[in-house]
Amino acid sequence: MSDLTLEQVRAAVPQSLKLSVTDDLVDKLNKISTEEEEREFIKDNFITYSMVLREGKYRVEDYMNAVTYVSYKVLGLTNKEAYIKTFPHRYNAMVLKGMPDKDIASQMSAYHRNKMVQSILEKTIIPFHILNQDARQEALNTQVKLMMTAKSEMVRMKAADSVLAHTEAPTATGPLLNVNIGKSSAMEDLERTITDLARIQKQAIEDNLVSTRDIAEQRIVEAEVVDSTDEPEEEDYE
Repeated sequence: MSDLTLEQVRAAVPQSLKLSVTDDLVDKLNKISTEEEEREFIKDNFITYSMVLREGKYRVEDYMNAVTYVSYKVLGLTNKEAYIKTFPHRYNAMVLKGMPDKDIASQMSAYHRNKMVQSILEKTIIPFHILNQDARQEALNTQVKLMMTAKSEMVRMKAADSVLAHTEAPTATGPLLNVNIGKSSAMEDLERTITDLARIQKQAIEDNLVSTRDIAEQRIVEAEVVDSTDEPEEEDYE
């Protein structure tokens, strides 16, 4: 992964904190660890869990430190190891002052219980695909758009294949539990329409039944559903 830019980091934080993101902070983030894998993991987590900044009045630099600490914890380090790697200068200063080990341990424990640290830790438990479901939906929308409008037939076919693959119903692997999640018939109709459209267009392209221009110029007509209960009743003149 390439270095994060000032614009990328500012885009990840709330509007009120954008100006507090400086070149120095971005440079520090890009050099947060001498180990490449650790560095890339921390940078990814900085972007992924930035919603935490909307949950309280936090400073961006404090958030960066908390993300670093949590990242080390996720990588399997103990609280003490994660703290030392996150705050090496702070730890060395406590040791040089002759602070007793129990007091140093108390400082580390207090940081681990910090509200922002705990908030980020909680979010690491959320499955990644759920945490990023908005991005997944946006990616699917992009594939649908390519399927409909791309000039290259190869691009259109690949996009159609992608839509088919990602809208296919999951295969049951065990006892089924009938849970009503309130899915509307309109949503079901939309899913079926997109899936059927992808299948039909893919087949038409393979059979040379239509040209790219024909498909690109197709229009999707939105029909308005009229509730029959709203129609005026006929007057009885008898």
